[in-house]
Amino acid sequence: MKKINLYIIPVIIIICSYNSNAQYGSYANYFPLNVGNIFCYKNIHCGPGGACDTAYRTSRILYSKSFNGKTYYYCQSYLGWGSSIDSSIAYLRFDTVTGYLMKYEANASGCGFELKSYKLSAGIGDSIGTNCASLPNYRCERIFDTTLFGSAFNCKKFTYSNSSINSQTINYTFFGRNVGAIYVYTYTATVHSSQTYKHYLRGACINGVLYGDTSLPIGIKQVSTELPNSFSLSQNYPNPFNPTTKIRFDVRPPLNPLLSKEGKDGWQDAGRQGVVLKVYDILGREIQTLVNEQLSPGTYEVEFDPEKSGQAGLSSGVYYYQLTISNEQLTIAIKETKRMVLLR
Repeated sequence: MKKINLYIIPVIIIICSYNSNAQYGSYANYFPLNVGNIFCYKNIHCGPGGACDTAYRTSRILYSKSFNGKTYYYCQSYLGWGSSIDSSIAYLRFDTVTGYLMKYEANASGCGFELKSYKLSAGIGDSIGTNCASLPNYRCERIFDTTLFGSAFNCKKFTYSNSSINSQTINYTFFGRNVGAIYVYTYTATVHSSQTYKHYLRGACINGVLYGDTSLPIGIKQVSTELPNSFSLSQNYPNPFNPTTKIRFDVRPPLNPLLSKEGKDGWQDAGRQGVVLKVYDILGREIQTLVNEQLSPGTYEVEFDPEKSGQAGLSSGVYYYQLTISNEQLTIAIKETKRMVLLR
């Protein structure tokens, strides 16, 4: 009888599951959250009557912190939904399971202490959803490639609109992969008035890579880096003036600056404070925003030129300029107003 040798060969079956986390994780680049990243915006606000003013704002990611076992990034001047860039802070993280940009909210205990923001993993036609969301029901309308700062970026456009008998709101938000929010447009209207807000990304520093222009806006000049002992607003000079005048102000270090406990980059920027300088007419109507920036301690000077600011029609008379400086918690450190005279 022929002998038959049986060889039992063990077979190892490897079951590979699809890791959706890896897929969604790649979408985090649409809002790159890393300590030290900087986003610089040019903001144009056109109010009732068509009068417009331009301001500049810098959003910075200063450090990371853990809440409930999750790591969030502390972002100054978070570009959230709404008519303007939120001047407050936000703790943000990207959720690799859902593809959402999440915002920590201490009062949202029923939502796990966080709210949904943009769904960066969304495809065309996908909605953000409204359950535990900090935004209205946005929809991803378009995905396309564009050129910005001389480089090619993949972009997503999110849209929202809402109309009622007495009001209307329209919002478009564009995110560019590797650079974050590149453009935000908001239109709001009531039966009595309407206004628009436009935010353009003019520069960014992402993971050490510089895009566009992140320098101080034209017109704002830092004349000294010595640390002032107090906040102050100087009298404009010359005064009276025609056609231009200069305004100088001091930004001192905060009384309780954040100290680095982990030695991470970005903590040195914690001393920056929100600085707003505006010009008003004698009736209290806003004429122009000269400064709307996060500035380091030092002495600064800005020029008010009605011709260049689109306010060439200003008549001779008394005008006022007001300086407001606040910290990350929106505590106002100084609010001071001075008088100036324009002679035509």
